[in-house]
Amino acid sequence: MKQILLFLFYCASALGQKAQIQDIHPGPYTQLVESFPKIVMEKSSVIAQKINDTLQSELFKAKPGTAEEHLLDEIRTDAMPMLRDVSYKLILNDDRILCLEFNMEGCGAYCEYFTCYYTFDLNNGQKIMPDDLFTESGLKKLTAKINTDKVNKIKRQLLEINKSLNTNSKGPNGENRNTLNEMLVMYKNCLQYQAEDGDLSDYKFAVNPGKLYFYTERCSAHVNRAIDELDEFVYELEIKYWTSYLTPYGKSIFAVK
Repeated sequence: MKQILLFLFYCASALGQKAQIQDIHPGPYTQLVESFPKIVMEKSSVIAQKINDTLQSELFKAKPGTAEEHLLDEIRTDAMPMLRDVSYKLILNDDRILCLEFNMEGCGAYCEYFTCYYTFDLNNGQKIMPDDLFTESGLKKLTAKINTDKVNKIKRQLLEINKSLNTNSKGPNGENRNTLNEMLVMYKNCLQYQAEDGDLSDYKFAVNPGKLYFYTERCSAHVNRAIDELDEFVYELEIKYWTSYLTPYGKSIFAVK
């Protein structure tokens, strides 16, 4: 009970406080990380540490409290590191929300660059997820909206490809006929898969003032990514048009009355 009261005290003291962000360069494998954030909150080191622990454990598999010089131990292997070229960008840091973008190369069977996002409530250090912000009906409507937008973009791309094939011309970016046929198969397969509807929990998202951005999977695999002109799909949502679908918590996060 005492620990709960102490945490509530820290949360209350942190209200309205922006986070300070320091760059750290974890060693000794400094070539793996270009930059990584350390969150500092003068009025609440507990909340700052909670955010730091989440980032370090989820990205580096580091246990809470791991010293900076050992943060990369778990992702470093003799053959090939699991992650490298890690860098970050600040998306939003106001008195309630902290949103960070991370760019890195992940290695498994092959290496590929990717981006991920983390959004935190600065009042308690909790990671914010879409199902925290939207009601059940709102989640369903939003998922359908995102999937419809993606389907329409794929259909438009297929029309352009078919137009080029039918007129024996090159694609809009100079693609030859063989490449156009490969693109046609890729986008048709993607369209068939997308018709089943994606799950909002599988989508990456970021928060900016008054807006949310949802990022859904691209149509290509690693082997044919070079011909995927659409790449990752982005859906922009303006909060002011979705206020009736927000949970009470979502309304408090976005200061909606």
